[in-house]
Amino acid sequence: MSARVTVAAPRIAPGDSIDMSWSDLNYAHKDDWVALCARGAKTDTLATRKTGGTKKGAVRLAVSKSMAPGEYEVRLYSSGGWTLAGSAPVAIVAAGKATLP
Repeated sequence: MSARVTVAAPRIAPGDSIDMSWSDLNYAHKDDWVALCARGAKTDTLATRKTGGTKKGAVRLAVSKSMAPGEYEVRLYSSGGWTLAGSAPVAIVAAGKATLP
């Protein structure tokens, strides 16, 4: 992987948004994009958004209110295809459980 990907909050509730950022992307392309995927899924995406083709940046991904709690990850893909440039874990948790004690 060629980029550092982070999420602002590693645990969120269904209906919230994921604020993710990336940096150190070696080759930015106008068709780079980000996706929310179930951990371990190959190409099934639950939310997507274009990055704007920058080596570093941030976007917000909306999470459906009907999304099941579980382990997910945000991924940065290169050049409009399925070349993975970086990823970060995120957990979808039941409403009211997103804040760590």
